[in-house]
Amino acid sequence: MSPQQIEETVIAAIRKNGRLGDVPITLDTSFEDLKLESLAIICTVFDLEADFNIEIPDDAAKNMRSVRDVVNGVTSLISNSESSSLQGQA
Repeated sequence: MSPQQIEETVIAAIRKNGRLGDVPITLDTSFEDLKLESLAIICTVFDLEADFNIEIPDDAAKNMRSVRDVVNGVTSLISNSESSSLQGQA
């Protein structure tokens, strides 16, 4: 999955769970800027775990403050997951 696809999927999940409609969202948008409630953030985490077939650790989820934090975290988890899969095939 490309970085652009990851970014688009993360933004779509945040937009859906935060019920944000057409509010502009960029990588530098913070959850505070979006006035996201904790339930919206939790639902976003669950959606991203399902979309990317990853598990986001609780401490990582608690430390997410911006769209960029989420994209970077998801990208890292996907990379780690793919590396583990490749090592398992060797």
